[in-house]
Amino acid sequence: MKKTIVCVALASLLLFTGCDKVGGSKEPAIIDLNEYIDYTIEGYSTKATLTYTIRYDDIIDDFELEDVAASRLEKKITGTWSQMTYLANGDEITFEWNVDVDNIEEKYNVEFEAEDLKVEVKDLEEMPELDPFDYLEVTYSGMSGGGTAEVTISDDIPLSDIRFSIDSSNYYLANGDEITVTAYCYSGDDLADYCEDNEYILVNDTATYTVEGLDEYLTDIDQLTPEMLAELQTQASDTINASFYLEDGETVTSVNYIGLYLLSTKDYAYSWYHNRVYLIYEVTIATPAGDILLYTYVGFNDIIVLADGSNEIYDILSTDMPDSWDSEVGIGEMSWGSYEYEHAGYASVNDLYNDAFRPELEDYNITNNIPDAYLSGTPAEAPAEETEAPAEEPAEETVEEG
Repeated sequence: MKKTIVCVALASLLLFTGCDKVGGSKEPAIIDLNEYIDYTIEGYSTKATLTYTIRYDDIIDDFELEDVAASRLEKKITGTWSQMTYLANGDEITFEWNVDVDNIEEKYNVEFEAEDLKVEVKDLEEMPELDPFDYLEVTYSGMSGGGTAEVTISDDIPLSDIRFSIDSSNYYLANGDEITVTAYCYSGDDLADYCEDNEYILVNDTATYTVEGLDEYLTDIDQLTPEMLAELQTQASDTINASFYLEDGETVTSVNYIGLYLLSTKDYAYSWYHNRVYLIYEVTIATPAGDILLYTYVGFNDIIVLADGSNEIYDILSTDMPDSWDSEVGIGEMSWGSYEYEHAGYASVNDLYNDAFRPELEDYNITNNIPDAYLSGTPAEAPAEETEAPAEEPAEETVEEG
């Protein structure tokens, strides 16, 4: 009889316990699936990628679902993200759950909560900008007016497929000209896409450069520095003093620099020289018949202004002077129309200009810094810079009046 009671009691206990589980008197445990998903967003903004995992093992452990294999949950509990690649700061993405676990909920008295997980993408590092021209050096060579440009790419440029080209203006360059350099992708891809694929934002693909630093042929009198002019004057003075063939009783008493003419070519294709610089001198020669006052020049061709400012002058020994075939000035007229004493030169600066330089106007631009008094034919009113005369005679300035 006792055994029966015990059994009944035991049976009653089992029945009570079973009824509590099956009858639903105990509330089901809530499994919030959003607490079991881990995700990571990595990369630069606009290029970031999302990766994620669902911790199935943790669900099993936390809710004592011992008989449920993780592989089974992987089939029953899944989901998809609205976007996983090319993510940027400010994007809003959603993970939508797909859950089919009715039998598991009933067996283990649990309830899976699967609200959509909404995520705002933020705190991503912005993609670095790339200006290809930060890694480019443009150098120029040749003479101004005939120069060329060359590009050199720095070894530390981040993307090796970037190349540069110079537009068609890369010929006959002069200081102050502008050239356009274009960056491109060597493989033929669009440069911006190539940079973005390699996690850079392209800043620009063209740049304009101003040509500078080329040696140039003199085109303006103001380009002649005092040092350059002094160098020319020294050579000119020596040339003049050596050029006169003096008769007995003749002496050069003064050699005075009064200014210069600059002939700058209009088009080198039609000119012998890029420029021609003529230093003009007033020369006085004492003769037994009286003083001869004449004007002469010493010319230099293709004067170059060096970009480094060293003031050197090339080809300074290439000089040009008038000869007796051009014009002569004399004194002591002879019966047959010649002069007792005469020398190559001109009676005035205007005569010199008209004979030597005016015919060059077709091919050259001509400027001068000659004092107006000499150009108006009244040299006595114009100051002249005295230059050293031959050593055997003391220099004495004499200027013809009128």
